[in-house]
Amino acid sequence: MRSDETLAFEQAVLSLRQDGHSHHRQMSLALPPYLQALLLAYSEELHADAERYFHLIDELLKLPTRVLFVSLNYDTLLDTHLSAFGALQSIGDYISAERQWSLVKPHGSANWYVELAGFFDPAAPAADLEVPLGPIQSVPTRSFALHIVRGTRHAGQAHDLTNRYPAIALPEGPKDVLALPSEHLDFFTSQLMIAAKIDLLILGYSALDTEVLDLIASSNTQIRRMTIVNRDPEANLEVYRAIERHGLRAIWTDTFDGGYGEWVDDVGLKTWVEEFDGPYHSLTTPDRLRDAIDLRSARQDRDRRKADEDNPMNWRF
Repeated sequence: MRSDETLAFEQAVLSLRQDGHSHHRQMSLALPPYLQALLLAYSEELHADAERYFHLIDELLKLPTRVLFVSLNYDTLLDTHLSAFGALQSIGDYISAERQWSLVKPHGSANWYVELAGFFDPAAPAADLEVPLGPIQSVPTRSFALHIVRGTRHAGQAHDLTNRYPAIALPEGPKDVLALPSEHLDFFTSQLMIAAKIDLLILGYSALDTEVLDLIASSNTQIRRMTIVNRDPEANLEVYRAIERHGLRAIWTDTFDGGYGEWVDDVGLKTWVEEFDGPYHSLTTPDRLRDAIDLRSARQDRDRRKADEDNPMNWRF
């Protein structure tokens, strides 16, 4: 993780479950409860500071169409902000037909769980613990405290027994296991199938896990505009190339010359919403972005060389 070897880390997680050692399987079973506790605490701590979620939702709900949020994160930051516009009391509320928006989380969520036949210690689950595939349930968005999600009596007690196992798909490589309710998956695929065209706004997605890309590709639905925003311009191009290799192509491809924070805080998000039905004046194709990156790099090299030439310490007599 320290060296950003994401795929190597995911391979290590997969080997815990598959290498046949019982203590490694036990470690693998302990990972989802650990991630659940970590990300619930993280979501609660950062909720007040996650203002960009509010700006994102505020602008996207101005669109004259249904907005389908697809989050690959386990945390509940987006969930909590969306719940201000419609309570998420049960698992069915995430895809309610009565709203302009829906939220699909293919990798599961820190507040989702499946009920087991018996109780287990989330800090030290037994190696032979059997976890069913479903049905997946959730607690309301107002009740994201760990002991409420787990249905235990005390807050902050790691070894309190529970019969609720987190509905979280461990990161185990490009073909991550889907961990969402079957009705959510059916809803997602049906929405793709019935749409004449879709617009894809891709924010912070690495394109390393490909299950969502497979679902979009299998629908054969035409992509009108695909906008990619990541941490910086180079990352935006990397994501574009990964998606293109997967066979997904749009009529209009847009790669932002900057990072996510800049896109939200400046006029990128607002302009994207205003241009939803075209024309796309702010469009930056991958080729244009590559040219802009190369031009900046050449100018920086020139400026460095000039600075070296002007530095008396580099003069020769």
